[in-house]
Amino acid sequence: EEFAFSNKSPDPTAYMAAWTCAEAAQMANDWALSNWSRYCDEEYDALFGEAAGEIDPDKRAELFKRMNDWLVDEAAVIPLVHLAEVSGVATDLEGLSLTPWDLEVWNIADWYRS
Repeated sequence: EEFAFSNKSPDPTAYMAAWTCAEAAQMANDWALSNWSRYCDEEYDALFGEAAGEIDPDKRAELFKRMNDWLVDEAAVIPLVHLAEVSGVATDLEGLSLTPWDLEVWNIADWYRS
């Protein structure tokens, strides 16, 4: 049996929100929210709040990296397998922007040949 839960967007906000206390699934919300493990840590929530309000992309990325490390260090997330993907592209393909958070074709509308 495999339980695979990962980000589905180039932006990790929705995935990282799923680990906040406010998203804890419980009887009061019909078990409908995304924090199925019901992990709750006020310091993680503070990091998430800081990232949600940050407009500098470099600072924001650093906050998301800290949140990721936090979840792993606290054993809220235990990565067992990394399914690596290898991609090859033509040398004249421009506009490609690979991201670890989504499929490699997430911005295909921006691709062009030079």
